[in-house]
Amino acid sequence: MKKTTQIEKIVAARARQRVGEGNNKLFFLFTTSQVEEILTDIVVRPLPFAPSYLRGIAFWRNSLLPVIDLEKRFAFEDRKQSGKSRFVVIRAGTKESPVDGEVFRCVLKLSDDIHPIDISASGFVVNNEQIGLESSLFRGIYRWNENVYVVPDLVFILQNQPGIEN
Repeated sequence: MKKTTQIEKIVAARARQRVGEGNNKLFFLFTTSQVEEILTDIVVRPLPFAPSYLRGIAFWRNSLLPVIDLEKRFAFEDRKQSGKSRFVVIRAGTKESPVDGEVFRCVLKLSDDIHPIDISASGFVVNNEQIGLESSLFRGIYRWNENVYVVPDLVFILQNQPGIEN
């Protein structure tokens, strides 16, 4: 019997930021197993003295989750909010905590341009200096079909917030 490798499907969420000399589109990449729910709206409770990218907390399925604006966390320039936004509940990994296996989740504020994609093997890895992104915030950057795809390191982002003691 032949063994086949299951390739996980990928979801891309377009950022409003453009990168590089050619004004290429930038997308955040997530696996479909990370995306737990895409919401059109959610009640976000602001947190006093929180960094600007930490929009607050939201109640989702009996859990309080941080709501993060990924574009602000990556320090992308502020652009007018053209188009609608979605709030996406993402499974980010497991916490290093006394409760082993506790799942890290957050709500990300993203553009509503969210769609599945097939990543070709013809894409290639990009150096973060070419794009100008802080390397600790992502797990990888890829260029494919003239666009740039960023895999954010959500566990790092959630555990290492500037100005907040862990």
